[in-house]
Amino acid sequence: MGTMQGQGISVEVPSGWDARVFSRPPEALPSPVTPAGARPGTVLTHTTPGAVLHLASFATPSDMGDFGGGAVDRMTAADALIVLFEFGPESLGQPLFANVVNRVPLPGLAEYQPAALRRMIAGQAGAQRFFTIAGRPFSLYVVIGSHLRRFHSVPMVNEVLRTVRVSP
Repeated sequence: MGTMQGQGISVEVPSGWDARVFSRPPEALPSPVTPAGARPGTVLTHTTPGAVLHLASFATPSDMGDFGGGAVDRMTAADALIVLFEFGPESLGQPLFANVVNRVPLPGLAEYQPAALRRMIAGQAGAQRFFTIAGRPFSLYVVIGSHLRRFHSVPMVNEVLRTVRVSP
């Protein structure tokens, strides 16, 4: 296990896991999106760069999308992908980010559902949470390789999430 730090985020990366933390320049930010699980009509824009943390129990491509595009189709049933995505400061105070926390939340077993995936892939399940930590608005998006194996995968994911720290 080694510590990775950057963009005000630190995490203990398990041996064999792939990890990166970065921010996108403003011109590379995605166009407005409606997040999974958001109220219909909710649209978030990205006007300032935010941090993105990718943690995966498998090797990910260097050009992976912010929410795992290009990587989730490579997952095996035993794999997991964790994305911590920071929205711009204009999202602070928005209802979607009203949950103010002291540590990254740990989604429970029941939250992992195939319908929570940004792109449904047979067998996989996902969970997503929106929150504010250290004055910064984030989305946590997790994909597990097998909904049936969630009793094994979710504790593994939560063990990693317990090591994530965010500073202002």
